Amino acid sequence: MLAFVAVAPFFVPGIAYVAAWIVGAAPRMTVTASVVLVVLFAGGGFAAGTVHDHYHGAAHPQSEREALAESAGSWVWSGGITPDSAVVVAQVEPGSLTRLLIEPADAGPFGPVVADGEGVARFDLSRLSPSTAYRYVVEVDGVRDEVRTGSLATVTTEPMSFSVAAGSCARSSSNGMVFEAIREAEPTLFLITGDIHYGNFVEDDPDLFRDALDASLTQPAPAALYRSVPIAYIFDDHDLGGNDADSASPSRPAILEVYRQYVPDYGVPEDPNAPVYQAWSIGRVRFIITDVRSDRSPKTDPDGPDKTMLGATQKAWLKAELLAAADGPIVWVNPVPWIGEAKTGADTWAGYATE
Repeated sequence: MLAFVAVAPFFVPGIAYVAAWIVGAAPRMTVTASVVLVVLFAGGGFAAGTVHDHYHGAAHPQSEREALAESAGSWVWSGGITPDSAVVVAQVEPGSLTRLLIEPADAGPFGPVVADGEGVARFDLSRLSPSTAYRYVVEVDGVRDEVRTGSLATVTTEPMSFSVAAGSCARSSSNGMVFEAIREAEPTLFLITGDIHYGNFVEDDPDLFRDALDASLTQPAPAALYRSVPIAYIFDDHDLGGNDADSASPSRPAILEVYRQYVPDYGVPEDPNAPVYQAWSIGRVRFIITDVRSDRSPKTDPDGPDKTMLGATQKAWLKAELLAAADGPIVWVNPVPWIGEAKTGADTWAGYATE
C-alpha cells in the first residue's frame, strides 16, 4: 500500500492531462487511455514495492507467533552465564518492587530491587550450580508474572559440548521466522553481533535507543528466543549511530548508557564512558567481545600508529586476554570484517591496517 501511495504523486499530472483530453475523445479512446493509466499505475506500485523489499524489506518470512497477553512485565532476557552466575534484566512498571524467583530454588530468590525510571530491573544471579538448567519468574509487587517466564542454563569450565548461534542485522522491530529457528535449535548462547535494529540515531537521546530495544524485545518471535536462550550482544554502526558510526557520533553517550542499563552482559568496564568490551568462558573456549565502534578513530583519518579501531585501553585488554587464553580455543566476537586489502577510508579493518 505504501508503495502505491509513493507512486501516486508521479501520476497526478498524467491523470490531469488524460482527464482534460477525455472530454472530447471518443469512448473507445477514453477506455483505452484509462486502462493504460491503470496498468502503468499498478506496475509502478509493484515495481516500487519490489525495490523496497529488496533493499529494505525483511530477509525472511515473518513469524506467525501471537503476542503474549499483557502481564506485569513487558520483556525479559538473560546473559552473563558462567558456572555459578548469570544476569537477568526485565522491564516492569517503573518503581515496582521486583524479585526474581528461580527453580531449582536452592540459590534464590534474588532481590528485591526497585525498577528504575524506565521500569528496568536488573538481577545479578550468584550461587548457581554448574551445568544446571534454571527456570525463572519475575515477581512484581508480590505478583508472579507467569506469562513472561524465562529459562537459562549455566555452563562449566570443564570440557563440555555446546552450541552457539550468531546473527546480526535485524530489521527494526523484526519478527522473523529466523528467531523461531534459532530457538528451536536450543543453543547454549545466542551471539547478537551488531545491528539489533536499524535506528541510525545520531542524537544523544537515550530514549531513542530504549524505544528501539523495547520494540525488538517485545516482538513475539525474538521475545520467545530471548526468554529461552541467554544472549551476548555488541552493537555495530546502525544501532550505535548512523551508517559507519564511530567515536565522533553524537549518539555515543546515549548508547553506552542504555547498553549498561538494558543488556545482560559479562562484566563491562564500570566507567560509563568506556567501550563495552567483555570476555567469558564456556567449557574450554574463551569468548572475547570487542567494541569496535565507540572508541574508533574516524575512518577518514590517515592510517598510522594513532589510528585505532579499539582505543588504547581496549587494545591492551584484548592483548592480555589473548595471551591468557592462548592455550585453548578462542572465539573473537568482532562485528566488522577482518579480511580485506588495506585501504584508507574503509569502514572495516582494512581501513585500520596498522592496528
